[in-house]
Amino acid sequence: MSATPATPATPAGPATPVIVDRAPWWSPVWRLAQPMSWLLVPLTVAGVIALLWYRMPTFAADPVVAIAAALAQVVLGGLLFLLLRAVDPLRSLGRPRILLVTAVAWGGGLCVFLSGFLNEQIDAVGAKLGLSSGLILSAPLVEEGVKLLGVLALIGVGRRWLRDPIDGLVLGVAVGIGFLTVENVTYALNASISAVAAEVPVWEAVTESLVVRGALGVGSHSLYAGIAGFGLAALVIAHERGRTGRGVLVFLASLVTVLAAHLLWDAEWGLASPANVIPPAIIAAGLVVIAAVLLARARHRVREQGLVPEKPRARARAGASVSE
Repeated sequence: MSATPATPATPAGPATPVIVDRAPWWSPVWRLAQPMSWLLVPLTVAGVIALLWYRMPTFAADPVVAIAAALAQVVLGGLLFLLLRAVDPLRSLGRPRILLVTAVAWGGGLCVFLSGFLNEQIDAVGAKLGLSSGLILSAPLVEEGVKLLGVLALIGVGRRWLRDPIDGLVLGVAVGIGFLTVENVTYALNASISAVAAEVPVWEAVTESLVVRGALGVGSHSLYAGIAGFGLAALVIAHERGRTGRGVLVFLASLVTVLAAHLLWDAEWGLASPANVIPPAIIAAGLVVIAAVLLARARHRVREQGLVPEKPRARARAGASVSE
């Protein structure tokens, strides 16, 4: 009996596209059925109000500098968001803008308020105890902890749009942009006050503060929160897939990286000297490289999974055919 010839193997073609629901730009993500909304919404609003109350005397001390610095940071924040949009691998799938708006409000409101208030208290206690490094050690823990709490709340509210760990990075970057821009305004006002006390040109000191912190802003608070948010989202997704151990490792690696970078950044480099800008610039460049690697791997995952946003017309036709 002759052997049956083997059927030639069919060459593997491209992966079948996975149609996913495109997230609407504006969505009613705040629902009373979600307990996380009870935490996120009141704290976000309270944080903005508390910041205005806490910093109003500083803002009122030099309103011209405050307005100029705020306008400059609006431009900086807009540029950072354009950059984020350009490199976002999941941009085509959409993401509710209300999540990003809330992230910015959380970072620029509650994060800045709590960080400033708690750091001042810790610094005062450290001074009484003769510990000069109290603020340097506390700032990374306090600031990154409050930012990460916001990312966690945003993930809880918008869980259906957590499709990849890179979603956590995007939310974290949005929180960081809010924190960065508001903090830069406070630093500009502090530079103005210090310049008046030292009898040096005010606008020179303010401009120097804004330029240096703005130039290094891409690799500072925005990526601190972004990389930590990536790790947190990876942990959530890994836990749901039964790979909690791996998720914990990714989260811890992300968090340790961020805390180490923040701790080194807060060392007394003396950014007024051009040569002393080099160490923070190296730290910022390292974080940019890490973020670039995470984004590149996310693009690879998107291509492998063949994620394609469902078009509204196709969805409507599908609904009509089902009803028939």
